[in-house]
Amino acid sequence: MKKISFFLFCSYFAFAKTLTYTEVKQLAQEATSAFLQEYQPKGKPTLIISNITNEADIDIDLLTLSIARDIRQSGKYNLINSKESMLKNARDMRDDEEYNPATVIEKGELIAPNISLSGAVSKQTQDGVTTYLLLLTLTDIKTGLLLWDKDIFLSQELDDSVKIRTADVVKPLPITPAPQKQETKKTEEQESRNSFFLLGLEGGLGAGVDSSLTYFGGAKIGYAYKGNSFFSFSVYGLYELHNCPTADESEDKKRSKKSRSWDHEEDDKEKSSNIYQGIGAGARINLSVLYAGANFLYDLNSSNVDYLFDAGFSFSFGIVDLSIGARYTLAPDQSVKNQFSGVIGLDFRI
Repeated sequence: MKKISFFLFCSYFAFAKTLTYTEVKQLAQEATSAFLQEYQPKGKPTLIISNITNEADIDIDLLTLSIARDIRQSGKYNLINSKESMLKNARDMRDDEEYNPATVIEKGELIAPNISLSGAVSKQTQDGVTTYLLLLTLTDIKTGLLLWDKDIFLSQELDDSVKIRTADVVKPLPITPAPQKQETKKTEEQESRNSFFLLGLEGGLGAGVDSSLTYFGGAKIGYAYKGNSFFSFSVYGLYELHNCPTADESEDKKRSKKSRSWDHEEDDKEKSSNIYQGIGAGARINLSVLYAGANFLYDLNSSNVDYLFDAGFSFSFGIVDLSIGARYTLAPDQSVKNQFSGVIGLDFRI
């Protein structure tokens, strides 16, 4: 008799036991996660959780509200509250003369859903293990087409351990690199974007202190480092053609050149005076389309140092930067000690 009573007690415990609050939340979270990952809507549809049939004696309201909350927090759907009784009661007030007609809700204010999420919960107990099955289906209300469905299983043993699985075979998750390695890779990629070889073409037209017209054009190649979106630094070699006299060319020589006829030897000298070869370095600050920079140049021919100060507008087109601005050149060792000029340049990031 005692054995029979004990068996009946265990059987009642196994079959009568229902899911706890935590287990219902786990089941809802698993269902929502599968839904949000597997079904990708177009736009932001309006969804209604129409009905989840309870055949397992669990807290179905908690399950439904938990699923609704997780879906709403995803931001992918507009949700309609089908459980709110006041939606209908407030509209019944239109026929009640006790209410001010101006305060009741007008017709045509409710938003109709596009899709409906429904389901059913059932359970089966065998060999001391109770298995709960949540079946969810998503339906297009306009066409009646079945858009998505899923089976979620929850196994509850007598020792209160819970195992959740879906009907699909679980694929192994990809191995996620350690945070430190990800940070290192990100730093290397950022460094490669900020460091690059520089190829530039530049030309300008201006006037010196003696009001003489000056012009120049040339190319430079070097290396640049962009610390952030505002500041950059570069070193480069420069080859330039211009019409400014060299430092060792005196006023007497220039006057004598004007009074003498040109020959091949004088031609070569004049051409050499128009070539500028040097190395330089500079820094530049960018603010939206505005820029300001400072450079110094070392002339390999005369060993003179020039200082350049630029400001103007800069526009970026992929790997090409276009600069249009003004320049002030300070050349303490040159016969033309300073000059103003307009400059246009193209910089290619290689």
